[in-house]
Amino acid sequence: MRYFRYIKKSYLKFRKRDADMEKFEEIKDFLSREILTAMYMTTDELDQDALFSSYGLESTTLTKIVMNINKRFLINLSVQDILPYQSVNKAAKFIHSILEGKIS
Repeated sequence: MRYFRYIKKSYLKFRKRDADMEKFEEIKDFLSREILTAMYMTTDELDQDALFSSYGLESTTLTKIVMNINKRFLINLSVQDILPYQSVNKAAKFIHSILEGKIS
């Protein structure tokens, strides 16, 4: 009986980890699309580890992107919250951690 509980518990952990990864990818994809659209870039031009400033992303554009993030994920971030996370990957990890805290 304990074996089945262990299997069930392991399965549930795996499912949660899988759902977390899907959510992270969703955030990263959304953020990438926002930057691509705002900067008139193609997908192959976007390096998800490059600094936002390397694309010429200005504060007014970043403000619009943050507003769209807030609408999409029902959170309340400011530009100042995002500034320390100056790449798609870093910003996506930050937003994901905010959402995890909100859900948990």
